Amino acid sequence: MTNFSRTERLTRFTGNEGFSDFMYKFRVEANDGFTFIDIDTILRNHKRQTFALLEIKCKAAPLSYAQGKIFNEIHEFLKRGSCCGWTYVGFYLLQFENTSFENGKAFLNGTEVSEGDFRTWLKINF
Repeated sequence: MTNFSRTERLTRFTGNEGFSDFMYKFRVEANDGFTFIDIDTILRNHKRQTFALLEIKCKAAPLSYAQGKIFNEIHEFLKRGSCCGWTYVGFYLLQFENTSFENGKAFLNGTEVSEGDFRTWLKINF
């Protein structure tokens, strides 16, 4: 049995070249200062009208220089105010020692968290 990713299961797309690969090639071809960074997750609570950005890294990978710079710029821009009644509550980095809570340690903004800790954090903050 083939082990498809969640995206492959949902879209039925199993090609070798994904959108990130396409954008990387475009960026290299353009060579004009264009940067491509994906945002992993937007956390949103419609009752509290709050939202935050969450970047997820596996194998304890740090943010790349470009990611750190761009996410900091977005964070600084968003924390200046709210829009349409919504309030931005921050940028968070979730790093897995391996790939998930099940197969290694996890760190939220540098502090070790269990899956239960993370669930509690989500309930309290969102």
